[in-house]
Amino acid sequence: MLHVVGASSVTGGVTCLTCRLFLMSIPTTANASKVSLPVGLSTRRQFLQNTLSVTLAATLAGCGGGKAPSSRLTLETYVTRLRSIPAGTFQMGGDSLSFLATPAHAVTLSAFRMGETPVTVGMWRDYCDATGKQMPDTPSWGWVDDHPIVGPSWVEIAGDDGTGGFCAWASARTGIALHLPTEAQWEFAARGAGPGKLYPWGDTFDVEALWCSRLEGWDAGGTALVTRTERNFVTAQGVKDLVGNTWEWCSDWESFFTEEPVRDPVGPLTGQFKHVRGGCFADNFERWFQVHTRHVMPPTYNSGTIGFRLVAPGI
Repeated sequence: MLHVVGASSVTGGVTCLTCRLFLMSIPTTANASKVSLPVGLSTRRQFLQNTLSVTLAATLAGCGGGKAPSSRLTLETYVTRLRSIPAGTFQMGGDSLSFLATPAHAVTLSAFRMGETPVTVGMWRDYCDATGKQMPDTPSWGWVDDHPIVGPSWVEIAGDDGTGGFCAWASARTGIALHLPTEAQWEFAARGAGPGKLYPWGDTFDVEALWCSRLEGWDAGGTALVTRTERNFVTAQGVKDLVGNTWEWCSDWESFFTEEPVRDPVGPLTGQFKHVRGGCFADNFERWFQVHTRHVMPPTYNSGTIGFRLVAPGI
């Protein structure tokens, strides 16, 4: 459906009911001064700009974005787009504000395949519909099918022992062994399966290469479409959104690095915390997005800033 805003009024010419209602809800110049500001936003202008950019994008995405509605991503589509990551050896870890990221050490990995994008809201909704489970708490920006799912805990994704949850359902449905990436797989993919770089694109931070906050935490407003073409760096192997948009769960229990070279590491057998990687939309601190930065969370933790992607054996 075509969305056209006429000059005579804010809703003039808009024929999509969803977009029309949204536009009617936008504060006008006359009442903008009455808008209460969230903590951290210094001006009403900044608040309205953030609200408009995030909410309008989500609204248009949900009803076609000015085009005839297109099919959303499904699990079946996802597995056809798994990207091949070649076997190789790289230096994992490096200098970081997180002491967990040192020392750098040689890691050799077998070939594997990785999801082109994070798992989406629509894919998780299909899982809930099939299993009778409940969706996570709705984030402030709402659920949009082709945004990354946020909220599921590590246990909900992989089960208590890493063999259940969404991963088990997805594996049974597709006939492919799907699971969370190890930290080593995630970092190798983020480095473009090549020599060390601070970020997937190079050694200099570039806010236009990822979906994150620009000036202060949370000013991005929420997650973004995994199908977007802007602010979404693509590695040489075709993997997107590895930093920014959402933090991503990895399979490993927390651990300290050593200088010893390792092959296909999977982390300790037990622990208290699971690793997450990549930074998210709410972050504006550059070092969170460096490919070697490590963060940990309890496996039962639910967060509106953490999502995940899947990997499969190489072919």
